[in-house]
Amino acid sequence: MLLSVKDIVKRFTADATPILEGVSLEVDTGEVVALTGESGSGKSTLLHIIAGLETSESGSVVIDGADLASLDDRGRAALRRTSIGIVFQQFNLIPSLNARQNLSFQARMAGQSPSAAELESLAKALGIAEHLTKYPEELSGGQQQRVAIGRALMPRPRLLLADEPTGNLDEATSDAVFDLLIAQAREAGAGLLVVTHSQALAARADRQLHLSRGRLAE
Repeated sequence: MLLSVKDIVKRFTADATPILEGVSLEVDTGEVVALTGESGSGKSTLLHIIAGLETSESGSVVIDGADLASLDDRGRAALRRTSIGIVFQQFNLIPSLNARQNLSFQARMAGQSPSAAELESLAKALGIAEHLTKYPEELSGGQQQRVAIGRALMPRPRLLLADEPTGNLDEATSDAVFDLLIAQAREAGAGLLVVTHSQALAARADRQLHLSRGRLAE
């Protein structure tokens, strides 16, 4: 199993009701799983715990055989660079880098040197080949999110995590970007766990999980 999450408990204060109460899930290689739930239900928190960006009170996260609990901060950061691709709602592109440089940024952080042909091929698949010399401020929201997806995919991660990746886009652009995200993840053979508030978008995944009152239901 590519991703195994078992019995995750998360509280924001010691005496508070857990926002995540014994959450368990699995994602296999090449599988697309959508995670839905109301605002404030803990979807993003769960994704951040899986990515090693936050810690939980108890439970375990194992990614491609690596138990996050056995890794220190440096080890978790290394795992994110090499095995996990993250797509955020806010794009998080680097303003001083053009689209081409943003596309290759994560791969270079992982010690890789993508070739010009690799960059061009991915940019073409993402529909942004003609925008590679543009800076983020010169791109539309949809174009920026396509660059962000490409940046996450370039290091060829085993697991792709997407946190409301279409939340800042209009409906038509949202549909196109969501389809692109799923298609690219499947082509790369990566497991994809995507948080979305849209039931219509979630229906395109292989499986749907719903988070409510700290617990998951399929």
